[in-house]
Amino acid sequence: MNTTKSFIYSLLLLLCLTTITSAQFYLKLGAGYGILPINGFKFYEKSSLVGNEFYAYDTTQTPIEKSWGTGFQPAFGIGYVLTKNIAMELNGSYLSGTTLEPELTDRTQKFSSSGIYINPALKLQAPLKNITPYTRIGLLIGLPEIKQEETNNMKTGAYKRTIRGGIAMGIESALGMEIKLSTKLNTYFELFGTSLNWKPSEYEITENYTNEATGVIEYTERLQPYERFSTIGAKVGVSYILGKAPKK
Repeated sequence: MNTTKSFIYSLLLLLCLTTITSAQFYLKLGAGYGILPINGFKFYEKSSLVGNEFYAYDTTQTPIEKSWGTGFQPAFGIGYVLTKNIAMELNGSYLSGTTLEPELTDRTQKFSSSGIYINPALKLQAPLKNITPYTRIGLLIGLPEIKQEETNNMKTGAYKRTIRGGIAMGIESALGMEIKLSTKLNTYFELFGTSLNWKPSEYEITENYTNEATGVIEYTERLQPYERFSTIGAKVGVSYILGKAPKK
Protein backbone atom coordinates (compact mmCIF):
# COMPACT_ATOMS: atom_id res chain seq x y z
CA MET A 1 0.00 0.00 0.00
CA ASN A 2 2.81 2.46 0.89
CA THR A 3 4.60 1.65 -2.36
CA THR A 4 1.45 2.34 -4.37
CA LYS A 5 0.96 5.70 -2.63
CA SER A 6 4.56 6.67 -3.32
CA PHE A 7 4.07 5.88 -7.00
CA ILE A 8 0.93 8.06 -7.22
CA TYR A 9 2.61 10.97 -5.41
CA SER A 10 5.59 10.75 -7.76
CA LEU A 11 3.35 10.94 -10.81
CA LEU A 12 1.52 13.97 -9.43
CA LEU A 13 4.81 15.72 -8.67
CA LEU A 14 6.09 15.19 -12.21
CA LEU A 15 2.84 16.47 -13.67
CA CYS A 16 3.08 19.63 -11.56
CA LEU A 17 6.61 20.26 -12.77
CA THR A 18 5.41 20.48 -16.36
CA THR A 19 3.55 23.70 -15.53
CA ILE A 20 6.61 25.49 -14.17
CA THR A 21 9.38 24.31 -16.51
CA SER A 22 9.99 24.28 -20.25
CA ALA A 23 11.28 20.71 -20.15
CA GLN A 24 9.67 17.97 -22.17
CA PHE A 25 7.59 15.36 -20.38
CA TYR A 26 5.43 12.65 -21.88
CA LEU A 27 2.62 10.42 -20.69
CA LYS A 28 2.35 6.76 -21.72
CA LEU A 29 -0.70 4.52 -21.86
CA GLY A 30 -0.59 0.99 -23.17
CA ALA A 31 -0.88 -2.71 -22.54
CA GLY A 32 1.24 -5.79 -22.94
CA TYR A 33 1.26 -9.53 -22.58
CA GLY A 34 3.88 -11.76 -21.02
CA ILE A 35 4.10 -14.71 -23.40
CA LEU A 36 7.12 -16.86 -22.57
CA PRO A 37 8.31 -17.95 -19.10
CA ILE A 38 11.94 -17.37 -18.09
CA ASN A 39 13.56 -19.45 -15.36
CA GLY A 40 10.11 -20.59 -14.33
CA PHE A 41 8.87 -23.74 -12.61
CA LYS A 42 7.91 -27.17 -13.91
CA PHE A 43 4.17 -27.79 -14.02
CA TYR A 44 2.57 -31.19 -14.52
CA GLU A 45 -0.92 -30.93 -16.00
CA LYS A 46 -2.15 -34.17 -14.43
CA SER A 47 -1.94 -35.47 -10.86
CA SER A 48 0.22 -32.65 -9.54
CA LEU A 49 0.47 -29.73 -7.19
CA VAL A 50 2.03 -26.32 -7.89
CA GLY A 51 4.64 -23.87 -6.58
CA ASN A 52 6.53 -24.67 -3.41
CA GLU A 53 4.17 -27.65 -2.90
CA PHE A 54 4.97 -28.91 -6.38
CA TYR A 55 5.50 -32.60 -7.05
CA ALA A 56 4.06 -35.17 -9.46
CA TYR A 57 2.37 -38.44 -8.73
CA ASP A 58 2.77 -39.47 -12.37
CA THR A 59 6.47 -39.02 -13.11
CA THR A 60 6.12 -40.43 -16.65
CA GLN A 61 4.58 -37.25 -18.03
CA THR A 62 6.59 -34.35 -19.46
CA PRO A 63 6.37 -31.15 -17.37
CA ILE A 64 5.56 -27.76 -18.89
CA GLU A 65 7.62 -24.65 -18.15
CA LYS A 66 5.45 -22.00 -16.47
CA SER A 67 5.87 -18.58 -14.85
CA TRP A 68 3.45 -16.64 -12.69
CA GLY A 69 4.47 -13.49 -14.62
CA THR A 70 2.92 -14.43 -17.95
CA GLY A 71 -0.38 -12.73 -18.69
CA PHE A 72 -2.05 -9.42 -19.51
CA GLN A 73 -0.48 -6.17 -18.27
CA PRO A 74 -2.21 -2.77 -18.69
CA ALA A 75 0.39 -0.05 -18.12
CA PHE A 76 0.77 3.67 -17.46
CA GLY A 77 3.86 5.84 -17.20
CA ILE A 78 5.44 9.26 -17.29
CA GLY A 79 8.77 10.25 -18.78
CA TYR A 80 11.16 13.18 -18.51
CA VAL A 81 13.48 13.96 -21.44
CA LEU A 82 16.99 14.92 -20.26
CA THR A 83 18.51 15.22 -23.75
CA LYS A 84 17.34 14.14 -27.19
CA ASN A 85 18.99 10.75 -26.55
CA ILE A 86 18.29 10.17 -22.84
CA ALA A 87 15.06 10.08 -20.83
CA MET A 88 13.94 8.88 -17.42
CA GLU A 89 10.66 7.05 -16.90
CA LEU A 90 8.45 6.02 -14.02
CA ASN A 91 6.12 3.24 -15.15
CA GLY A 92 3.39 1.31 -13.40
CA SER A 93 1.42 -1.75 -14.45
CA TYR A 94 -1.03 -4.34 -13.20
CA LEU A 95 -0.52 -8.05 -13.87
CA SER A 96 -3.50 -10.28 -14.54
CA GLY A 97 -1.36 -13.35 -14.64
CA THR A 98 -1.22 -17.11 -15.04
CA THR A 99 -4.12 -19.43 -14.22
CA LEU A 100 -3.27 -23.09 -13.62
CA GLU A 101 -5.81 -25.89 -13.14
CA PRO A 102 -4.02 -29.23 -12.69
CA GLU A 103 -6.04 -32.39 -13.31
CA LEU A 104 -6.13 -34.28 -10.01
CA THR A 105 -7.86 -37.56 -9.27
CA ASP A 106 -9.14 -36.71 -5.79
CA ARG A 107 -9.71 -32.93 -5.93
CA THR A 108 -10.04 -29.84 -8.11
CA GLN A 109 -7.56 -26.99 -7.88
CA LYS A 110 -7.16 -23.56 -9.41
CA PHE A 111 -4.19 -21.21 -8.98
CA SER A 112 -4.04 -17.63 -10.30
CA SER A 113 -1.48 -14.84 -10.03
CA SER A 114 -1.72 -11.05 -10.03
CA GLY A 115 0.42 -8.10 -9.03
CA ILE A 116 1.14 -4.38 -9.07
CA TYR A 117 4.46 -3.30 -10.59
CA ILE A 118 6.51 -0.09 -10.41
CA ASN A 119 9.39 0.40 -12.85
CA PRO A 120 11.76 3.41 -12.62
CA ALA A 121 13.87 3.19 -15.79
CA LEU A 122 16.50 4.81 -17.98
CA LYS A 123 15.62 5.17 -21.67
CA LEU A 124 18.22 5.59 -24.44
CA GLN A 125 16.81 6.69 -27.79
CA ALA A 126 17.98 7.66 -31.29
CA PRO A 127 15.40 10.04 -32.82
CA LEU A 128 15.04 9.98 -36.61
CA LYS A 129 12.56 11.87 -38.78
CA ASN A 130 9.37 9.98 -37.95
CA ILE A 131 10.60 7.01 -35.93
CA THR A 132 12.63 6.66 -32.74
CA PRO A 133 14.25 3.33 -31.87
CA TYR A 134 15.00 2.97 -28.15
CA THR A 135 16.13 0.71 -25.38
CA ARG A 136 14.97 0.84 -21.77
CA ILE A 137 16.25 -0.76 -18.59
CA GLY A 138 15.33 -0.28 -14.96
CA LEU A 139 14.45 -1.68 -11.57
CA LEU A 140 11.21 -3.66 -11.27
CA ILE A 141 9.40 -3.62 -7.91
CA GLY A 142 6.35 -5.80 -7.46
CA LEU A 143 3.58 -6.59 -4.99
CA PRO A 144 2.38 -9.99 -6.24
CA GLU A 145 -0.31 -12.37 -5.02
CA ILE A 146 -1.17 -15.98 -5.77
CA LYS A 147 -4.66 -17.28 -5.05
CA GLN A 148 -5.59 -20.92 -4.62
CA GLU A 149 -9.05 -22.49 -4.69
CA GLU A 150 -9.61 -26.18 -3.97
CA THR A 151 -12.35 -28.73 -3.42
CA ASN A 152 -11.71 -32.26 -2.15
CA ASN A 153 -13.79 -35.34 -2.92
CA MET A 154 -13.28 -36.62 0.65
CA LYS A 155 -14.26 -33.36 2.42
CA THR A 156 -17.17 -30.95 2.59
CA GLY A 157 -16.83 -27.27 1.83
CA ALA A 158 -14.01 -25.55 -0.05
CA TYR A 159 -10.49 -24.33 0.62
CA LYS A 160 -9.34 -20.85 -0.44
CA ARG A 161 -6.15 -19.00 0.37
CA THR A 162 -4.16 -15.96 -0.78
CA ILE A 163 -0.34 -16.08 -0.78
CA ARG A 164 1.00 -12.58 -0.19
CA GLY A 165 3.48 -10.36 1.64
CA GLY A 166 7.00 -9.35 0.79
CA ILE A 167 8.25 -7.24 -2.11
CA ALA A 168 9.45 -8.77 -5.36
CA MET A 169 12.60 -7.16 -6.78
CA GLY A 170 14.02 -7.57 -10.27
CA ILE A 171 14.90 -5.93 -13.58
CA GLU A 172 12.91 -5.07 -16.70
CA SER A 173 14.50 -4.24 -20.05
CA ALA A 174 12.99 -3.50 -23.46
CA LEU A 175 13.77 -2.81 -27.11
CA GLY A 176 11.22 -0.71 -28.92
CA MET A 177 10.21 1.71 -31.64
CA GLU A 178 8.18 4.93 -31.46
CA ILE A 179 6.30 6.14 -34.54
CA LYS A 180 5.30 9.80 -34.82
CA LEU A 181 1.57 10.31 -35.37
CA SER A 182 1.49 14.09 -34.86
CA THR A 183 3.48 16.84 -33.17
CA LYS A 184 2.39 15.66 -29.73
CA LEU A 185 1.27 12.08 -30.20
CA ASN A 186 3.33 8.93 -30.78
CA THR A 187 2.57 5.24 -30.83
CA TYR A 188 5.06 2.65 -29.64
CA PHE A 189 5.77 -1.06 -29.83
CA GLU A 190 8.32 -2.90 -27.70
CA LEU A 191 9.58 -6.33 -26.78
CA PHE A 192 10.28 -6.61 -23.06
CA GLY A 193 11.86 -9.05 -20.67
CA THR A 194 11.52 -9.21 -16.90
CA SER A 195 13.59 -11.05 -14.34
CA LEU A 196 11.54 -11.11 -11.15
CA ASN A 197 11.43 -13.51 -8.20
CA TRP A 198 9.39 -13.32 -5.02
CA LYS A 199 9.53 -14.77 -1.52
CA PRO A 200 6.09 -14.29 0.07
CA SER A 201 5.96 -13.87 3.83
CA GLU A 202 2.50 -15.30 4.61
CA TYR A 203 -0.75 -16.71 3.33
CA GLU A 204 -4.32 -16.19 4.48
CA ILE A 205 -6.84 -19.03 4.49
CA THR A 206 -10.10 -17.20 3.81
CA GLU A 207 -12.27 -20.31 3.53
CA ASN A 208 -11.66 -23.87 4.67
CA TYR A 209 -13.20 -27.30 4.76
CA THR A 210 -15.76 -28.07 7.46
CA ASN A 211 -14.24 -28.02 10.97
CA GLU A 212 -10.86 -26.76 9.68
CA ALA A 213 -9.35 -23.41 10.66
CA THR A 214 -9.00 -20.17 8.74
CA GLY A 215 -6.58 -17.32 9.40
CA VAL A 216 -3.17 -15.89 8.52
CA ILE A 217 -0.13 -18.17 8.61
CA GLU A 218 3.44 -16.88 8.36
CA TYR A 219 6.01 -18.88 6.45
CA THR A 220 8.98 -20.17 8.39
CA GLU A 221 12.42 -19.82 6.80
CA ARG A 222 12.59 -23.54 6.05
CA LEU A 223 9.21 -23.69 4.33
CA GLN A 224 9.16 -20.27 2.66
CA PRO A 225 8.38 -20.63 -1.06
CA TYR A 226 10.29 -18.96 -3.87
CA GLU A 227 7.93 -17.94 -6.68
CA ARG A 228 9.03 -17.02 -10.21
CA PHE A 229 7.45 -14.15 -12.18
CA SER A 230 10.01 -13.74 -15.00
CA THR A 231 8.74 -13.50 -18.58
CA ILE A 232 9.28 -12.24 -22.14
CA GLY A 233 6.48 -10.37 -23.88
CA ALA A 234 5.36 -7.42 -26.00
CA LYS A 235 3.72 -4.06 -25.31
CA VAL A 236 1.92 -1.50 -27.47
CA GLY A 237 0.59 1.93 -26.61
CA VAL A 238 0.57 5.66 -27.19
CA SER A 239 2.53 8.53 -25.68
CA TYR A 240 1.51 12.17 -25.43
CA ILE A 241 4.18 14.89 -25.27
CA LEU A 242 4.03 17.82 -22.82
CA GLY A 243 6.40 20.80 -22.97
CA LYS A 244 9.27 21.58 -25.32
CA ALA A 245 11.95 19.24 -26.58
CA PRO A 246 15.49 19.75 -25.22
CA LYS A 247 17.92 21.58 -27.50
CA LYS A 248 20.69 19.03 -27.04
